[in-house]
Amino acid sequence: MLCSARRGATLLSRELRAECYAGHARRCFSSTRPVARKPDPGAPKPPYNVLFFGADFFSCAVLKELWEAGSDLIGKTVVVVPPEQKTGRKGAQTYVPPLKTLAQQLDFQVEEVPPAELKEWVIPRPWRTTTGAQIPDSENVIVTASYGHMLPLEVLNKVQQLNALNVHPSILPRWRGAAPIQYAIMKGDADGVNTGEGEQLGVTVQELSRGAFDKGRILAQKAVPSPVSQPGYFTLEGHLAREGGLLLVDVLRNFHARQLAASPQDPAKATLAPKITKESANIKWNLQSAREIERLNRAIGHQEPLRGHYVSPSTAAMITVQMRLSRNIYPLPDQLKDALPGVVFYDKSKKVVLVRCADAEEAVAIDQIKKDSGIWVFGKDWYNGIKKLDGQQLLFDTDEWGYRPSVGWRKKDWKKDVKKPEAPPPPHPVPPHLRDRPLPPHLKNSPAA
Repeated sequence: MLCSARRGATLLSRELRAECYAGHARRCFSSTRPVARKPDPGAPKPPYNVLFFGADFFSCAVLKELWEAGSDLIGKTVVVVPPEQKTGRKGAQTYVPPLKTLAQQLDFQVEEVPPAELKEWVIPRPWRTTTGAQIPDSENVIVTASYGHMLPLEVLNKVQQLNALNVHPSILPRWRGAAPIQYAIMKGDADGVNTGEGEQLGVTVQELSRGAFDKGRILAQKAVPSPVSQPGYFTLEGHLAREGGLLLVDVLRNFHARQLAASPQDPAKATLAPKITKESANIKWNLQSAREIERLNRAIGHQEPLRGHYVSPSTAAMITVQMRLSRNIYPLPDQLKDALPGVVFYDKSKKVVLVRCADAEEAVAIDQIKKDSGIWVFGKDWYNGIKKLDGQQLLFDTDEWGYRPSVGWRKKDWKKDVKKPEAPPPPHPVPPHLRDRPLPPHLKNSPAA
């Protein structure tokens, strides 16, 4: 229905009618006309100058996706890597960060800066704040991907807070820390074992938090299906790195909108993925199922071979070994149905060395094994070479009986003016506080017992 002013305008001449419409159109039809918004003068605009921190193959894949995005999105790029390191026996080899090699191939400027010296590092332009500038330019961006070190405030303050980004290979706040890919494999995320919210594989682009790892606001997240069934570490690393690089490019193409929609993490849902150590590789045969041990082997076997301990049947000495397990899980044979966790058995029909685990349905197979100071041998050759007493089972230690390796002397600990100590006698197979308890089956016929 027309307003009163317009009803009166129908009786006027054509000139007066036009003047009436001009005066009342905004009031009558304002609800149907879009209002143009003024552009935000502080909104970031491409191309962006990227200060990129990284080191390994994960960061290489992210940097390559940025490079392929083109010069319309990425302007000047400087890549910061840790310096080269001497490795191997007597420093005979030199480790060159893979990111340095890739950056040189892509003709990017490379800065080798020790992480401990980042506070004193003279940041190149345009990230270095000019004299008198109060707010850093919105086109300057910092990106980290698998860098492994916390950036000091002296570096982070060179850009606006939401212009410091990190590419993380998990759905945060799940798996905060240094080893998210390893824990995603260990806990079954990569195999689809977990189906809860945020418990699947994925990547996150987050704000670099000040003074803490992986606690920044989230700009974008993406769930990623596993590339293959039972993926290993390197397969999953490359897959998540490419997806993370694509997600980073998408964030930069819609940077201002992503910054406005950035959301904080829920600390109640946080799970940790701490650094992998030698202790992480110790197998707990009485607590872990065959599937859990196989996933542990896939997750960290490339950096820390799985470790087990057993008491020598002939000398009653504790022996530590490293193992490479098969990716195949075998049904538990009848000979291991009533055995204790950790019992080793050679299955002649399948020609594999099997170990009983905590579950009573499946067993893991040893492909290769070696002592700490030995060489790798096949599981069958190792099993045949062990001196076992008649009818005695070989049992890996489960810590249930409290066995620990005996402490002896080493030649390099001797002093020239000190008499050579005598070798300690073989330790008793059972600690004093447990000697009144019945012996496990594999020690009943031990000569030390």
